[in-house]
Amino acid sequence: MRSGDVLAVQAAGRIFTGHVVAVGPDLVALATADGRVDIRTASEPGSRASTTRTPLVIRIVRPGGKSDGLAGPTESNSFDARLLELEAACGDLVVGSDALTEELVGVVRLGADHLSVERDGDAVVLARSAVAYVRPSVTSI
Repeated sequence: MRSGDVLAVQAAGRIFTGHVVAVGPDLVALATADGRVDIRTASEPGSRASTTRTPLVIRIVRPGGKSDGLAGPTESNSFDARLLELEAACGDLVVGSDALTEELVGVVRLGADHLSVERDGDAVVLARSAVAYVRPSVTSI
């Protein structure tokens, strides 16, 4: 997969379709109709996260990537780096996981190996390795 390809990615029961805008060692980011979504493709080698891979189905809808085979500019080196960027932005995020039946929406706070999603005084704590995708909430864009 290369920058510019159009992919349909199924992660945590959701299907995201969009252009590839970034690729890292453990993530692919798509520009979708609802904005950017960062999808974990695997645990980063050497990370504290579990080595269990996130179950994904990736379909190339339309090749459109660069012919030189390079992924193009990457804003984030890893999924964890992207989580740090999004936490620093302080907006509401949508977090998806195979461990949950529905998405979590709220402010994300990162711990060493977990994150919490806080909304209206409540917090849900989730292992970082269990996060399948993250995207800004449409209401916070």
